Amino acid sequence: MRFRPVLFILLALFCSYLLAEVAALVFLWLATGQLPNEYESLILSKKGAVANVDFAYDWNLHPYLGFRNPSRMFDLERIQVNNKPRDEFWVGVFGGSVAESLVGDSAVQAYLEAELVKFPTVANRRIRILQLAHGGFKQPQQLITYSLYGEKIDLAISLEGVNEISDFMLGHHFPIDFPVTAFRYFYQDHPGQVYLKASQLLVEVVHRGYWAYLNTRPLQWSPLATLMTFTLASVGNPLHLELQTQFQRTYRRRFLSQRPFGSDEVFNQLFDVWERNLQTFLALARARQTPVFIFLQPNQYIEKSKPFSDWELANILSPNFRIFGMYYTKFLEHASVLGKQGLPVYDLSQVFKLTNETVYTDVCCHLNSVGNRIVAEAMVGQILNSDISK
Repeated sequence: MRFRPVLFILLALFCSYLLAEVAALVFLWLATGQLPNEYESLILSKKGAVANVDFAYDWNLHPYLGFRNPSRMFDLERIQVNNKPRDEFWVGVFGGSVAESLVGDSAVQAYLEAELVKFPTVANRRIRILQLAHGGFKQPQQLITYSLYGEKIDLAISLEGVNEISDFMLGHHFPIDFPVTAFRYFYQDHPGQVYLKASQLLVEVVHRGYWAYLNTRPLQWSPLATLMTFTLASVGNPLHLELQTQFQRTYRRRFLSQRPFGSDEVFNQLFDVWERNLQTFLALARARQTPVFIFLQPNQYIEKSKPFSDWELANILSPNFRIFGMYYTKFLEHASVLGKQGLPVYDLSQVFKLTNETVYTDVCCHLNSVGNRIVAEAMVGQILNSDISK
């Protein structure tokens, strides 16, 4: 008799769970028109939103690079430990998350390996593409990476630009040449840190929940788990942006005299940091007799640089980033002077000028496989048509 209340409670919980699953099934079907056999694709469609909430919660301190995710920049250990085979030609790719995504695209990597064998100094060796890019990195992180680990590289490619001019919504008390996630430590005594810590916790929950769902098959047949994951991914980005906005407000109240992001003084400082470190990168490469190509990435906030698809118009433009387009355009104009002076700096900002298809995946700058391929083709074309290749 004494077990009946327990059994009743368990039965009530089980029935409540079944009702929740049914309610979630009905809601998802009415809201999205998708049933359990399509739930995996439904969650995968939120990848762009999840990426945009990337708070780098999984970055660890690194003695030279500032911060690094141990599972990213995955060729760093290979280039340090392994002896370089004589029959291999190593191409090191540097930059931030756009470069990291490009090299992480297996089809693009195969394309680069197939095309770069035409580079004159390859001499029948096998091309190996080395992933030395990392999300959030900018100059001088590219320079530090190359100076420490680039001695064995035969050809260096850097795809960069956006990180160089972004303040990451942090304000200018933060040192602009620091790796972006250093702000978690830099601002640890700031009164607005509660918003940063809340945002970090939010993003960790979003990311862990999202990938746990995709890596656990039984969850993908659960309407309730699907609804929870879909909701988490959907609300994560706006909530993350609101927490960042609240941090900014507390920051600006404390530092009222700080220069605004759009000021010429701040721009000149940002560009100077980039140019000085880039010049050092190129000088070191010349000393090592290594060809270098610096490509400046495209971005959706550059006016008239791409005819947007309907999906892009609805998903990749944020009012918080619009001022960035003006700043980045100015950066490209200044960088073009270096190209005219003979430095290997190439502007890819117009590479999507005639592309109607969707290439951008979020409100920042990141690309899908179509965009990665177009950028890779532009890079290869520039490399193989350069004076070095003739």
